[in-house]
Amino acid sequence: MIKILILSACIYVVSEAALAQMNVKAGGEMKIEGKEKIWIRTLSGGTEETITSCEEKKENCNKFINNKTKKVNEETKAEVTKDGTLIVKNFQKADEGSYTQPEASKPRITQNKDGTSSAVAGLTIHVSLE
Repeated sequence: MIKILILSACIYVVSEAALAQMNVKAGGEMKIEGKEKIWIRTLSGGTEETITSCEEKKENCNKFINNKTKKVNEETKAEVTKDGTLIVKNFQKADEGSYTQPEASKPRITQNKDGTSSAVAGLTIHVSLE
């Protein structure tokens, strides 16, 4: 039984290693540096939304769009800068959730000399109100 508890604790520690935590004050600005011009967030209720930076001003540039319904989230004021930084202005309870970028969220797989593989989960940032 003790071996199972130790193994469970180790798995938990490893799985939490790729999950960063960030707290933002209500009404404050959230800023996450990134390398891509696209961000995906999964809100606390399970809704997944995507935001993309655009070089030219287009109708849905720098707006979160629901991945299922394709509806624009008009409530969240956000932008993705040219360098991939996500900025959410006036952060609210409705903005709480997990934020990631497509490439950053992919696991990093290493092939070992003995033929085995090892992997580290991609980075996800969980953002909540202070």
